[in-house]
Amino acid sequence: MGATDERGTPVRQTGWAADGTVTAQLHPVHGYGVAAQSATGPTLVADRSRTHVLEGRTESAESLFVALASVTAEPDPAPVATLADVEITGRTIRVTRENGSTALIGLAPEDLPCPVSISDHRGQPGP
Repeated sequence: MGATDERGTPVRQTGWAADGTVTAQLHPVHGYGVAAQSATGPTLVADRSRTHVLEGRTESAESLFVALASVTAEPDPAPVATLADVEITGRTIRVTRENGSTALIGLAPEDLPCPVSISDHRGQPGP
């Protein structure tokens, strides 16, 4: 996520509400502080849940915040931080998954009408 605002503007990213039937993870990669958890109350399938929360502040008029997220019903999932490597170079974010596939996310200058472009490992436009 790119944020264009004044220095010191708070940025907050939340993950999925997890209730024990699923495991939700949210890992700060760039721009955020350490992940915290927050009690979030009932969901459609449980009376209680917890949500991961990331917070940060913009450092300049143009700041970048990147996180890895996962939600799964696997009983003992690997930490989301081990499932992908993330490289940030200027306005390009390269995500390499554990299976070797990659995704490129290109952030265009602020004055363009479509500020984000995504392509898969073959260089084709993503969803």
